[in-house]
Amino acid sequence: MPTLYHAPNSRSTGIVQLIEEMGLTDQVDIVSVTIPRQDGSGSRDPRNPHPEGKVPYLVNESDYIRERGAIIAYLTDMFPESGLGRSVGIRSGANTCLGCSITRG
Repeated sequence: MPTLYHAPNSRSTGIVQLIEEMGLTDQVDIVSVTIPRQDGSGSRDPRNPHPEGKVPYLVNESDYIRERGAIIAYLTDMFPESGLGRSVGIRSGANTCLGCSITRG
């Protein structure tokens, strides 16, 4: 099951909204973590596996996706039945244009 590392009121909020719109809340595990904030509040959460402690960060088996655009392409490719991704016959966005944001372990 894919796991999204998310901090409330951060850049990852849009990914959480996408997951809700796609109807995937029971198919994607969302883990709330803390992150260092620009105002000095917060701190790096040891539960967050992102190399720099940032969010959003999606982990699925041996795939590690760290940019919002790559996460969006990855999820919409993975769950085409949501109707929010590319049409059938269009090359996969997660594997072509955003490959630099996906690390396969």
